[in-house]
Amino acid sequence: MNIALFGATGGTGRAIIEQALAAGHSIHALVRDPLKLENADGVTVTQGDARDAAAVRTVLAGADVAISTLGNFNRKPNTDVSDATKTLVAAMVEVGPKRLVVVSTIGVGDSLKQLKSFVFKHIIIGMVAKNIWKDRERQEAVITASGLDWTIARPGGLKDGPKTGAYHVIGGGDPQPKKIMINRADVADYCLKAAGDDAAIGKTVCLFS
Repeated sequence: MNIALFGATGGTGRAIIEQALAAGHSIHALVRDPLKLENADGVTVTQGDARDAAAVRTVLAGADVAISTLGNFNRKPNTDVSDATKTLVAAMVEVGPKRLVVVSTIGVGDSLKQLKSFVFKHIIIGMVAKNIWKDRERQEAVITASGLDWTIARPGGLKDGPKTGAYHVIGGGDPQPKKIMINRADVADYCLKAAGDDAAIGKTVCLFS
């Protein structure tokens, strides 16, 4: 596959790069700071912001799938991730490809009511980082209304560690385990598998170890 990657310099993005290249895929990544990928041999890099339509279209050219792991840790009211997603979706509708895989987060949409941790559900999502989750809600709304062949993955708490392949993929509103952590490498594994799996189109799933 030819993969257009957005959010390449984060932990999950780097895991996608490593696994994709090992599997023989090609990657064109959009990054604000190319120096952060200076050792990523085999990756075509375009410098730019994910809200810059021209840069996004450059990265999408010739791609079979777009994968977004864009994140935001800004706790103030903002629309950073949803705005970038609007730009990405508009560019994909204009120039392709039609296949889109997006990493969101647990606690968005129907997955919130299934969370068992009071602290995570009510303190972190409901108070401390509520603006981050609000923008994720906006992001997912943009994706599901896009008309693209999308898949949304909502991982639990992200941690470093090897790809195990032994993770759980469940529906957004289905019962979730008490432990909601997952290795970034396993999230990357799911994204790459979903990118080539038509059965994943139109699905929103949660990922846990």
